[in-house]
Amino acid sequence: MEELIKEDASSVRLRMTPRLWSLFEAHRLSFGPRGPANFPFIDMLKSARIEKYADYTNGLILATMGAFSYQMSGEATLTMGRYCSIADHTSVMGERHPVEHITSSTFTYRAPRNSFRWAREELLAGSQVMLSPTIPTQGTPVLQHDVWTGNHVILQRGITLHTGCVVAAGAVVTKDVAPYAIVGGNPARVIRMRFSDKIIEGLLASEWWRYEPSVLFECDIKNPERFLAQFAARQQSFPVFDPPVMTWESLRALLSQ
Repeated sequence: MEELIKEDASSVRLRMTPRLWSLFEAHRLSFGPRGPANFPFIDMLKSARIEKYADYTNGLILATMGAFSYQMSGEATLTMGRYCSIADHTSVMGERHPVEHITSSTFTYRAPRNSFRWAREELLAGSQVMLSPTIPTQGTPVLQHDVWTGNHVILQRGITLHTGCVVAAGAVVTKDVAPYAIVGGNPARVIRMRFSDKIIEGLLASEWWRYEPSVLFECDIKNPERFLAQFAARQQSFPVFDPPVMTWESLRALLSQ
């Protein structure tokens, strides 16, 4: 497989060949205005599940993304559902340092830098056991469906941005965001809710994002109350949307043919 540059336990790095590009296009996976010449390589998480019709406008790491979502930021690795809109310069906080220890320095628990490795070998004979932080760093944020983040948003690791929420530009989000809440500030707080409790309850119960996208054009999305009434009346006529999913296993099988 000429595309595989390197592989570790969690990800692979792939050379962008014409064959790989054609497989992405066949899956209707796009990269904004970029073409294959813009990619000397691209990384893919082994855990990634990428639905058809997703877009990594500026992203360099393929992570889980649902249909009709896009990722304009090349600074964040996010797990997201459908209809998410991620603006430029959205980023994720780095690892948590052990502030409860005597020192918060990473020198005591991992040494990815050559200077640390040399110090351990030359000053400590390389014999000291790494002291794992008491509280481990959490995983990347999870975005459910129809989530919108503005420019220059910073997300804490391990949080969930629930369906329908909006994060204002420049916000620093340190906690989970409730469904259909609009948050902003540092730390981010709720500015207002997008809809009434009744409408929010109805939208979450409908799970409209699970259905063919025709639902958004055949029901009145400009009037949430009317949308819910129309959706309820016609729900049985809307097929569930079940697009193909690209994984590393499925992509590897195609590249190995």
